[in-house]
Amino acid sequence: MGEQLDYSFQHYGDFGWSFLFLVPLLIIVVLVLYVIIYLINIGVKNKLLKRGLITILLISLVIPFLRLGLVKSHNRDGSITIPKFQKEIIKSMTKNMSEDEIIDYSIKLTAETLKFSDKCSPVTFKKETNAHCVLYAKVLASVCNYAFQVNHIDATAYPVVGDVTFAGINLCSLVSSIFSFNNRLKNFTKDHDFVEIKSPNSDIYVDACIYDLLNVSIKQRN
Repeated sequence: MGEQLDYSFQHYGDFGWSFLFLVPLLIIVVLVLYVIIYLINIGVKNKLLKRGLITILLISLVIPFLRLGLVKSHNRDGSITIPKFQKEIIKSMTKNMSEDEIIDYSIKLTAETLKFSDKCSPVTFKKETNAHCVLYAKVLASVCNYAFQVNHIDATAYPVVGDVTFAGINLCSLVSSIFSFNNRLKNFTKDHDFVEIKSPNSDIYVDACIYDLLNVSIKQRN
């Protein structure tokens, strides 16, 4: 089974990795939905009220999916060197941007520069580079910090290690336990790297890796 999963990730690229993260989410949503609808059908006799409650339930389950959470465990050292030509592009593109605008720009640039993989390649900014979440975090932090510096913004980005949560459930632990039969996948999914951005008035978690994989933007203010 482990070898079959490895093969699928190698040959199906982004779809394989997105599938890895989406399956636990779908399992949770389906189970919770089934239990609650079952309880509504038993406890509510009025058909109109029953339909209204089920509709509200479906809407309320979609909204949290767009609000995946990030929980920090500890900082991770490291950054990447941005080539001179890319520094000029970043400087030009972020001129007069606010902190939030720079963060949004940096997430998109990181997603365009990297392609999710279980292995990392040197980042050149000239072609799409294979990377896992550790490199995504380092690239995002490095781009943010350079843009903050040239725009004289008092903020600093740090790569950090932690977990992804959904409705209070630790997805990293869940996915890691599902793939306990394969040590490589178990260790690969046991935690997740993202970026913490600190400024005098805010502390924000952002994630370019999830944005690239699921097209879900996380900007979590703490």
